[in-house]
Amino acid sequence: MAVSIIGAIREYLNKCELLSEVPVKCRHIDWTDAESESYGISADGDTTLKKFIDGHSKRCYAFTVYFNKVSVEDTNRLEAAEFIERLQEWCRAQTVSKNLPELPTGKTATKLEAENGMLLEFDKKQRYGKYAVQFRLIYMA
Repeated sequence: MAVSIIGAIREYLNKCELLSEVPVKCRHIDWTDAESESYGISADGDTTLKKFIDGHSKRCYAFTVYFNKVSVEDTNRLEAAEFIERLQEWCRAQTVSKNLPELPTGKTATKLEAENGMLLEFDKKQRYGKYAVQFRLIYMA
């Protein structure tokens, strides 16, 4: 079991069939390799949505998955956009089937949402595009 939420998310995403195509050495926290197809997970914040009288709370852990894809031609960009759609659909399916990250002790994931998939920028050589998908993990603590 992971000792942190970001660690749990990393373990969870390593099992995603779409992201498992990326070699382990190209999976990062807080950065991506601009010269290769890679992805990185970046924590965006942890907020309380609701506090309960018993001391528990409903919380939202926001994070973004950034990934680099070859984006030289329109066909490459179309493939990247389709990848974003498949990743968002995978996320929805995981929530429906209750296949969610196993969080550290005292925390239980209840929902995972993938939002706002987009192209952010191109590298200096205009070979790779950096794409992002923003996620919200709802959990009880």
